[in-house]
Amino acid sequence: MEFTGPRKSKQSVDFNLPKKQNYIVKSKQPIFNRILAILINIVMWAYTLTVFYFFIGSLINSDIWLTRQLKLSFRMDNTAIRSFMFWTFVLFLCFFGGLLLWKHYNKRKFGSLKRRIYPEKTTQEDLMGLDLVDVSTYLLLQSEKVIIFETNPIKGSLRKGPRS
Repeated sequence: MEFTGPRKSKQSVDFNLPKKQNYIVKSKQPIFNRILAILINIVMWAYTLTVFYFFIGSLINSDIWLTRQLKLSFRMDNTAIRSFMFWTFVLFLCFFGGLLLWKHYNKRKFGSLKRRIYPEKTTQEDLMGLDLVDVSTYLLLQSEKVIIFETNPIKGSLRKGPRS
């Protein structure tokens, strides 16, 4: 099989499909669901931009009516917001430094991970040695693009009785 081991060559893809087969997934959404999704998306973008401007505006001492109302409702001023941002940044640096130290500790204790050896490509003999499918089914799987099985071709896939 070509799917094990490191990738040495790109697989070719046929882009010359008929017009109807260009898309793998097509969906028909009801118009109500589509409008609702667009409205939720617009509301979330507005919320994101408001929060972004709330923090950036406190850094540059800029006030518009919306951020002024938010600051009044939260009983905050620019100094409190800057303090919050400072301590959040300090906490971020602590976590970042801790993870960086942990990385260096693991590298020193366990060594570099460049010693990994990738397995060889799987051969037909390896797959037939597993005794999951017979040779004719394997050859059919290798040669055809679309196969429809009436029953599961894998031997022993339907277990009878309790697992041991």
